[in-house]
Parts: sequence; C-alpha cells; structure tokens
Amino acid sequence: LVQNFINAISAGWERVLDDQEKALKLLKDYCESNNFLKKLDIEKEKVSLSLGLRHYRGENEKVLYAKKETWNDMGVQLKKAGLLKHDFNYDKTVNNKFVAWYQLYVKK
Repeated sequence: LVQNFINAISAGWERVLDDQEKALKLLKDYCESNNFLKKLDIEKEKVSLSLGLRHYRGENEKVLYAKKETWNDMGVQLKKAGLLKHDFNYDKTVNNKFVAWYQLYVKK
C-alpha cells in the first residue's frame, strides 16, 4: 500500500514537472468543476509552482528524495525554530526504501 502511494505521488509530480501548464490547467478545471474553489488564482499557482520547483524535483532529480545530510539540516532548523522538541534522528525517522524502489523500478 505504501509503495503504491509513493509510486502514484512520484509519478504525479513527474508529470507536473514535465508539463507545468497542463498541470495548472487540470488543477483549475478540477477546482472549478467540483466547486472546490469559486475561482482559482492561476497566476498565484504558477508563482507557487515556480518557487517550489527545486523542492518538487528532489535532490539529484529524484522526486521525493533528499540526502541524509539534507534531512539532518532540516531537523536542526526545525529544532532551532522550536518546531521539534527533541533532536532529529534520521535513522529512526526516515525510511527512503519506498522512494528508492520507485526510482529503481518504476520511474520511466
């Protein structure tokens, strides 16, 4: 179940990255047809997507992937910001096996 979820979300982000205009159009159409939002600010969504591209791509162009050092740095920053009560422990917190499996066996 977890692997299927990771496969689907990774493939979805790759499709967004491959055709950002189409992804934004699909988002707008979905929101409007389901009355999710009365009117989606597509320009705001474009800016948001543009600003987040480097994060969405993942490190080494691997969607959802970040190195251990990156996770540890994030943990330090979250602790400094008061958002973590305890020190971050990568080995006890992060499991990249599902993302690695996707990268090795599913990615197009």
